[in-house]
Amino acid sequence: MKECPKCGELNGDQNERSYKCSEYLGKSAVKKKILGLLVLLCLCVTGCSEKKNNENPDTVHEEVGVEKEQENVEASDNENEEAIAEQRLKNQEEITSIIVDIITVQLPENIVKAGGTQLPDLNVSSARADDGIFNVSYETRTGTSLNFTYDLDSKEFKMLSLSAENDIESYTELLASVIYLSDFGFTEQEIGSIASMVSDEIYELEIGEYKINQVTFPTVMFTITKK
Repeated sequence: MKECPKCGELNGDQNERSYKCSEYLGKSAVKKKILGLLVLLCLCVTGCSEKKNNENPDTVHEEVGVEKEQENVEASDNENEEAIAEQRLKNQEEITSIIVDIITVQLPENIVKAGGTQLPDLNVSSARADDGIFNVSYETRTGTSLNFTYDLDSKEFKMLSLSAENDIESYTELLASVIYLSDFGFTEQEIGSIASMVSDEIYELEIGEYKINQVTFPTVMFTITKK
């Protein structure tokens, strides 16, 4: 039996047209029916999509948006990590150049200013960084230690310390060099006050923005700290 696609009337298999409406019942009828269904399906999909867009345009591509957002977050995190690593490297290079200048240029020149002849040999014993704060230590072969704590953000020393166990001569020469450092900017009069403090075994002195301390037992130590 053939069903008429137009009126729904059942007709004999041999019939070419519908009894009721004379609609053609050949292969094209089936094709028309399939095309009709496809058109309806397409209209339904399009209509549903448009309705969804009108109801909430921000969620049309929600899943795709979430995936893209996650990708963007991951990419941003990677970029941030790379930027932090690069900045740390630049910070290390900067503080290294500052300390190297002090050790190789300023201290030898300051020895001459203080009336000395030669700077004791200094070798790096430790170096570590915590954000913008850098701690670098140097030692002589005889155990005298010179330590720098430098704040890269404020471009200044937070603390400088000098200590010795047995080699008081190296300690004294380094001390004379340290107090002439341009970073502190001590005047000749202030340097004279520091020298008197050392010789008179005064344990604390304040000059401008700095607090100066010394101890003589059990280890000789001299520190300059930013207030």
